[in-house]
Amino acid sequence: MNAADRPSTSTAARRRLTLKQRAGLRQRGHGAGTVVTDPATNASHQLSAEETCVLEWLAEATTLDTLCRRYNERFAPRRIEPAAMQRLIGRLHSAGLVEAPGARAAEERWRNARRQRARSRWLAWTQLLAVRLPLGSPNALLEPLGGFTRAVFSPLSAALGATLCALGAVAVFSDIDRFLADAPKLAWLAQPRLLVGVLVVLAVLKTLHEAAHALAARRFDVNVREAGVLLLFFTPCLYCDVSDAWRLPSRRARMLIAAAGVLCEATLAAIAAIVWRLAEPGVASMIAMNTVVVATAGTLLVNLNPLVRFDGYYLLSDWLETPNLAGRGRAAFLSRLTAPFVRSNPRDDERIGFAVYGMLSVGYTLAITGGFVWLVIGLGRVWRVEGPAILLATTIIAGTLAGPLARLVGSLQRPDWSARVRRGRVYLGVLIGMALLAGVAFTPWPYRPLAPVRVAPENSGLVSVVRGGRLVSIVRPGEAVSAGQVIAVLEDPTAEQALLRAQQSLDRRLLAVQSLEALRGFDEQAAAQLPAARAAATAAERLLRDTQTESERLTLRAPHAGVVVPPEFPATADDTRPSCPIGLDDLGRWLEVGSPIARVVDPQQVKLQLRAPPHVAQHLKQGQSVRVAIAGEHGVREAVITRLASRYDRAADQSSAPSAAFSAAPERVATARLVADSPPLLIGGSGVARIDLGYLPVGQQLLGAIGRLFVLPP
Repeated sequence: MNAADRPSTSTAARRRLTLKQRAGLRQRGHGAGTVVTDPATNASHQLSAEETCVLEWLAEATTLDTLCRRYNERFAPRRIEPAAMQRLIGRLHSAGLVEAPGARAAEERWRNARRQRARSRWLAWTQLLAVRLPLGSPNALLEPLGGFTRAVFSPLSAALGATLCALGAVAVFSDIDRFLADAPKLAWLAQPRLLVGVLVVLAVLKTLHEAAHALAARRFDVNVREAGVLLLFFTPCLYCDVSDAWRLPSRRARMLIAAAGVLCEATLAAIAAIVWRLAEPGVASMIAMNTVVVATAGTLLVNLNPLVRFDGYYLLSDWLETPNLAGRGRAAFLSRLTAPFVRSNPRDDERIGFAVYGMLSVGYTLAITGGFVWLVIGLGRVWRVEGPAILLATTIIAGTLAGPLARLVGSLQRPDWSARVRRGRVYLGVLIGMALLAGVAFTPWPYRPLAPVRVAPENSGLVSVVRGGRLVSIVRPGEAVSAGQVIAVLEDPTAEQALLRAQQSLDRRLLAVQSLEALRGFDEQAAAQLPAARAAATAAERLLRDTQTESERLTLRAPHAGVVVPPEFPATADDTRPSCPIGLDDLGRWLEVGSPIARVVDPQQVKLQLRAPPHVAQHLKQGQSVRVAIAGEHGVREAVITRLASRYDRAADQSSAPSAAFSAAPERVATARLVADSPPLLIGGSGVARIDLGYLPVGQQLLGAIGRLFVLPP
């Protein structure tokens, strides 16, 4: 006989249990997916096949040994030990399904309910991004919609929805380049108008999503316990509590209720895709695009993801007929993780699949939390509310860790915990873990941070108005010009009048000189006036030259050979002077002094302008290599840093790269040039540069990244 089949010889295992199944429980179904309802609290609990059998066996007096033996016979070849059976019974007791008979049973139930309410209130702050404001049950409003729900959840509606989804997919993929160009970018979150548009679309979609769950519940006569306002990421929308769907014996019905919101969003996304494909660029096209992106991204990353407790999780749980999938998965993962350090660790009471699911769920939760913290802090820096953003991010992290820490404290407070822990192995494991952590922290690792980069011309001549005037002619952008070629011509009536007066004055002075020269041979007075007349003519000639020079300033010429580009084209990364493009449509417009007309650049001679934050700039030096990737250009270029600016610049170039939109720290400008034989780059292109800064310890890089994320900027 296997050791697991023999009854335990311990006195406690052979002692009759004082806990028994509560009287009056209502049970629906059998085996996996059994729903047990507590008539006192109207709470429903979905049990696994193992939990259902143990609950049934506890209807009569029994012992722990007897329960283990019956479990091993019923679920062979799986085995369970008394310690694992005690924890299973403890879960049933925490749910209020078993109790100790006697006068104190009601008092014990009241204490359990009070503890659960206190725990819920204590953990309420962890739901800061999804605050619920209940408004009551919507059953009275849903009751008249029975016929509508039957029509919506009919085969004909399913076929229509599938057709719309197919047409929406065709609309997107038939013009995928335009779709990718119009899709919202991460940098949009830094622009109030675009951010508000995305949030409005999110609120409408989630409201219709929850309404679909409620209508599906009404279709199968499921009670909607509660509805209200949900502040999802501080955006108001609807929520509905359809948890009573557990009571349905039909797995298909439960899965349809869980999938109703996703199906609604998929249909809306398909309709929006068709509208986007047919609409002209404008408000309607932008709203349709936001709807497509928010609905599909939210469905794929959140709602349909089975690793978080949303629609995908409940679909998987119902499909596998496995209640409390997340709790069992994480418990199985923790059990296998701590098996070497705990005596009688119940590793065999769950399949390996649960442990794998628990590991994936924990990893995904940590990844999503980290990404959202980065997004919150980045937006806080853009909106100049760094303090509240860091406080919110800290609350998110604390809320993620609060549940596991509370469960850990509860486990440590159990009486049998000290006896089960293998202290020697724990100490050895801690030492090994610290040694591995130190080894990893001090391991040199390539430090190659990213920095936004822009392609700028090597020689850029800005042509600006040096004397105010009315624009008469201008060359088109993109034309090749030679040095000294006319770029634009302006006219000024006052300059023309001054030139005319200067010419007339010179003519009069020259005529006077000629007359005096003709009379000086026989008129002594004329001879005496001649030197003064000549001096006056010389002065008039000088005035004419000065006036002509001033008039010539109305003709703007190319400072060197190259190609004419618009004036707003930055010559360098720190050239942020505002300007507006001037073209043929501006002929006849008066231009003030300093108005930019155009730039003349050489497209074959370019340089790269990098914006390095302080933590990167302190490691920069001339001659370092960088790898540059420019948006719209194929391949990665090699470049070398040739010059470092001697000052820091706070003007962040938010168009250079998505990460630059979340940067508010002072930056240092560095100049780099492509290595020989590199393919040319288009002037004005932007992208990112990976700077090779050698090797730094992993711990130093990690601590630096965390510090920069949570430290307030100066």
